[in-house]
Amino acid sequence: MEPKPVEIIGFHAQQAVEKCMKALLVRAEINPPKTHDLLYLHRLCAENSDFPIEHTEACSRLNPYAVEHRYPARLSVNETEVLVDVNLSGAFCNEVVAHIRGT
Repeated sequence: MEPKPVEIIGFHAQQAVEKCMKALLVRAEINPPKTHDLLYLHRLCAENSDFPIEHTEACSRLNPYAVEHRYPARLSVNETEVLVDVNLSGAFCNEVVAHIRGT
């Protein structure tokens, strides 16, 4: 698809990380808050999860996609940046899934 919908791709990468952190909270028997703020979720996971969460860069990079993708004029991102963000998201999600599965 050209041009690539980079804002939407970034949004889904952000959502994947958000859902993984909420899964960690549920696993720790904590009701996840209704927020899209990855940095806030990161802090909650660090305080309450047995997962060694260290992905603050990914959270910082992905946070803007949660809302700003709906307002493309406010979000300036290029394909190269989105690919970096997708890779960060994928690595984080793979680690969380492996941790939850106990592998």
